[in-house]
Amino acid sequence: MRQFLLVVPLVGLLAVMVAGCGSEPADYTGFGPYTVGYVRVELTDAARNRTIPVGIWYPATEAVRDQFERGGPLTDLFSAEEKELAAPLFESPSECMTTTAHSVRDAKPGPGKWPLVIYSHCSACLRTSNVSIVERLVSHGFAVVAADHIGDTLWDSLRGEPGSGLSGEFLEIRGQDCSFLLDTFLDPDNPDVPTALRGRFDENLVAMFGHSFGAVTSGLVTTTDPRVKGAVLHAAPFAGYYYLVQPEQNTKPIFTILAAEDAMITFAGNELIRQ
Repeated sequence: MRQFLLVVPLVGLLAVMVAGCGSEPADYTGFGPYTVGYVRVELTDAARNRTIPVGIWYPATEAVRDQFERGGPLTDLFSAEEKELAAPLFESPSECMTTTAHSVRDAKPGPGKWPLVIYSHCSACLRTSNVSIVERLVSHGFAVVAADHIGDTLWDSLRGEPGSGLSGEFLEIRGQDCSFLLDTFLDPDNPDVPTALRGRFDENLVAMFGHSFGAVTSGLVTTTDPRVKGAVLHAAPFAGYYYLVQPEQNTKPIFTILAAEDAMITFAGNELIRQ
């Protein structure tokens, strides 16, 4: 429910950021005119010797309309290993846990080029952590690309591996992950992008969206990467003692959503957002 309440204002804000205020307002209270396709890939940044799982959501054709509207298990978006790791979490899920996705794997892409949103997840979360918002965006004509920031994911926790923590060092790695995604998906000839999706992402319409530590990551990338036009930051302040950029260094539109309840940043974090 909390995620659903965020969908309408957040989708509209990102639309304004990447498409401009002069565009005709759309009705974001429901899915848009497009179905949603999904592809999972693993990409390697050779410069950093770093491999990350990546989800690509994109507007798809009417051929999958029934499957899109019906939806299916969220775990359909996982690899076989990810399904096995996550299985205990889905045995008795809490009421606020999203378990259904409308994304259709490997669906045929729809026509045209799409505004691109890079999503960065919260600490110890996943690329699918805001899947409801992502699917709403894509149904209105956006493409969304998200990586698992390996070293700070739920997968690491479920494997019993130590997490990176909320460090400036790993914030830099997260930011590099997002810039690597931009390098990859804005290159129309990149062989690592699925053939049907190459050249489909509009380099002039790019935004960031992040939750919690992903919001901090979004602030960093928006400030330092000229390709990004603006960002929505959910449940995290822009600035802090280890944050590699500060608000006064940013010249682009940033919208911050103050969470009514956030177990990680608590009251002190919300006060930083207000300030």
